[in-house]
Amino acid sequence: MESVDEADCIFLENPCERVISRETGNWRQEYGNMSMLALVAEQDKESIRLLQKLCAVNEVTLYGAMFPGLIENGHIIERGMCLLPLPEATRGYLSDPLDSEHAVEHLVAWLNGQEKADDRKKKRETLFLIFDAMVSNVGTILEHMYGELGDQYAYAGVNAGSNTLTPQPCLVENDQFAGGRVLALLLPISDGGILEHGYCELDENVLAAASDGNLIRTINWRPALSEYRKLVQKHFGIEITRDNFYDYAVHYPFGILRANGELLVRIPTEFTSEGGIYCIGEVPPNSILQVLDAPAESLLDGAQRLADSIRALRWTKTLIFYCTARFMHLGDQGSANELEVLEKVTGPCHGALSLGEIGTTGKDQYPLFHNATIVALRYAP
Repeated sequence: MESVDEADCIFLENPCERVISRETGNWRQEYGNMSMLALVAEQDKESIRLLQKLCAVNEVTLYGAMFPGLIENGHIIERGMCLLPLPEATRGYLSDPLDSEHAVEHLVAWLNGQEKADDRKKKRETLFLIFDAMVSNVGTILEHMYGELGDQYAYAGVNAGSNTLTPQPCLVENDQFAGGRVLALLLPISDGGILEHGYCELDENVLAAASDGNLIRTINWRPALSEYRKLVQKHFGIEITRDNFYDYAVHYPFGILRANGELLVRIPTEFTSEGGIYCIGEVPPNSILQVLDAPAESLLDGAQRLADSIRALRWTKTLIFYCTARFMHLGDQGSANELEVLEKVTGPCHGALSLGEIGTTGKDQYPLFHNATIVALRYAP
């Protein structure tokens, strides 16, 4: 099955055979003046090399990423490829490996070196960042970039990669297919990304007394895992053991309480033999934490707030990124309910499951790295 909506989106259900079949068509005539964004489901990652060859032959600029799943027409699916023509003025940069010394400086230098055309000098652009989910210090990188760039850009972003959280190539720029990096896209759109989660705070705060990057070593000066178990037992009546940790952790994440009242969700992913807990995303030392509740009706309220924001902005051509952990928590029906709320505003949803999200919860606020959210991004005028 292949669907095309007036060059707005091409969805390939069987991308390997469909990409091959398109080699007989004239992509250069259709898309040669555009950049193409490819969202590829992990189970169809072998089609990426075929797509790269097709775009190279037809001189189409290609950017893209591999995700655990896709969103197509309001449903979360495990197979397929979504191709989205981007505005001609889009520019992209695939960074050096982010564990190298000067990778972020090189990215900032590239951004500072971009010359804006006369008709765009007064219009702020969107910096859309797609990180490999295996990069553990996304929050620190964002802080560094914002310190250098400030609010000259509107920000949005997601984490791509495998749902297994194992290192593998996941980012695409033309003939490159790599991991451990960030793909930066400058879109000639001023809105940036907006996001919501809908998680509920509890009354009890605890302290991340010792943490290192995305590892919480101690909570209230005791091993993090033992304190986490106590909190979940106390508030939710669930006894977490080392054997069932992976079954329950996605349902009872941590929340970092920021001074401005904003709540950052952090999903626990694994524990250490010493009782530390790894999360998706950094947890700064001395963070005030809570263990969060996530009833479906509260999360649906968050989806409704996001829909209201999109309606107020009057967006068309909206991309939706839906956190994999949120999908795992709510299941098929709960996620479908939320996407239905969004589709009433956006029309048929296109997007992907993400492994971390970047955006703001209000206009011109500082961009932050989140878990368990839904991010909306206008990708074309």
